[in-house]
Amino acid sequence: FQSLIETFFKEGTVSSKVASQDEESHGDDIKDFPLDNGRLLSCLASDTTLIIQALSSRRQRQQEGEAAVQIREHVDYRNLCIAKILHGIDAPRAPIREWYSHILWGKYRSYSFTSILKAVEKSFEQS
Repeated sequence: FQSLIETFFKEGTVSSKVASQDEESHGDDIKDFPLDNGRLLSCLASDTTLIIQALSSRRQRQQEGEAAVQIREHVDYRNLCIAKILHGIDAPRAPIREWYSHILWGKYRSYSFTSILKAVEKSFEQS
């Protein structure tokens, strides 16, 4: 993007060559989470445990009648919520104003969201 701006202000136009070079240089920023990396998967499993503890303590402070994240019938919802926190995505069960200062908020945002979701699912399968 920076090269596009510089070219625009220097030359007054943006050529398709510069635009395609800029896309190529930044196209690989988001990668898939390496599910075969046991060490990294172990770190993620530890992080999910910390998030579950934080969500449980938050749930105890909430009013009764709201959806619980840790109930076994809601495994998909739990995994989605944890993946959103790890990726830094605002959600009703993980509002940005409460999670932004947490050390795990967005910790894995360099990986694609779907791969983080699969990794969270895999970490619960292994435990």
